[in-house]
Amino acid sequence: MTGHVTHGSSRRRWYVGRRRERRSLRPLEGSPRGRPLVALGSALLFVVAVGATNVGCGVFVNNGPTPVAQGQYYASGNPEYDQFFLELYETQVAMATTPERLLTARHGLADGLGVGRDLPDEVLVEHVRTRVRDLADEGRIMKLQVSAGGEDKPPAAVLRTRPETRDETMRKLTEPVEKVSNELVSLRTLLDENGARIERLERRLDGLRDRADEVFVRDITKFHEVKRNLEDAKRVLAYMRERAEEQLLATTGLLDGLVQATDSSGGAFDRSAPAADAPAEEIASPSAKPAPPKRSPATRKPAASKPAASTKPAAPPPPAKPAPKPAPPPPAAPPPSEPVGFEP
Repeated sequence: MTGHVTHGSSRRRWYVGRRRERRSLRPLEGSPRGRPLVALGSALLFVVAVGATNVGCGVFVNNGPTPVAQGQYYASGNPEYDQFFLELYETQVAMATTPERLLTARHGLADGLGVGRDLPDEVLVEHVRTRVRDLADEGRIMKLQVSAGGEDKPPAAVLRTRPETRDETMRKLTEPVEKVSNELVSLRTLLDENGARIERLERRLDGLRDRADEVFVRDITKFHEVKRNLEDAKRVLAYMRERAEEQLLATTGLLDGLVQATDSSGGAFDRSAPAADAPAEEIASPSAKPAPPKRSPATRKPAASKPAASTKPAAPPPPAKPAPKPAPPPPAAPPPSEPVGFEP
């Protein structure tokens, strides 16, 4: 009896296990009954087939995100197209740093003022304006000037003050404001350059997309791959252009606000512009007496030249002498004498 019970329990366990195995191996839709797809390789092939799109002629193209959409560099094998994708990738890398740079400038200004970092730009500018007015009431004037730069020198911001008033109290305000202003000037230059590069890439994109079927006519798979990356490039460029315009607007707004808030000079610094590499301490006070100019020992005063003697007017020319009288004509020749011995 005991052995029979043991044998029956074994059969029941085998039957239950078999049913569980059959449930786990259900045949795929469309496959023959009783021949489920259970091999790992076959299952992986099914997953890949689901993630691919049939584009005709037995060609399958991966339908996942493209390298361009993931912010990666894509190489097509064609020099012209690769140059476009390389410049696109470099622009993506440059634009990825601009939001953090703008945030760092805002935090630096807030830390220099000793206020909260979460304050909007308008409130930060108003804090600067209030402190500038307080210093101006004590006779400490200033003015923030932004130079356009040139071929050899980049744009820069200089906060001009009087050297005799630039003490520790002034430096607590002027140094963070001048530092943040230069960061904003540099960021504005970068955003201008990125905006111009994005416009050039958008103009080139249309031509590359129109000629892709001719360039990659021998490789239909590569053609569809390039086409999908170009389509994503169009969306990426539109997104970057929108972000660049927004960040440029915010950067310029904060910089212009600081320029207006720090002008307490009343035009005192407008008479002479400082050199691009001159420190702010070199700006003299308008009330200070100018130092006498140094005279070089080798320099001598030029001798005073004597005034030139006045010249008398020239005498008129003497009158012309009359022409001499013509000589008298010579006397007439005497008549010839008659020949001797002539008879009529």
